[in-house]
Amino acid sequence: MEVKMQELSDRSKSNTRRIEKIEEHLEKQDELIKSVAVMAEKQSEMESSLGEIKTDIKQIKDKPLKRWDSIVEKALLCIVAGLVGYIFIKLGLA
Repeated sequence: MEVKMQELSDRSKSNTRRIEKIEEHLEKQDELIKSVAVMAEKQSEMESSLGEIKTDIKQIKDKPLKRWDSIVEKALLCIVAGLVGYIFIKLGLA
């Protein structure tokens, strides 16, 4: 009986150590989960900021192109107006 009690006591101590190790492991795992959640949130914020930056860069890049289009449009308008004026003069309408 005494031997059985000693075996049970030893098993209990062994189980207690195993349970403590599992608890430590779970605590570390919880910390890791929290860290991953924080990283995911920061990544989401970075993606949002990156989207805004891309939009701003596209606007900055397109601005000279819009200016060039405007210049070409006005030049063509002047050429067409000149041709129409020339035609009117040749036809004697002006």
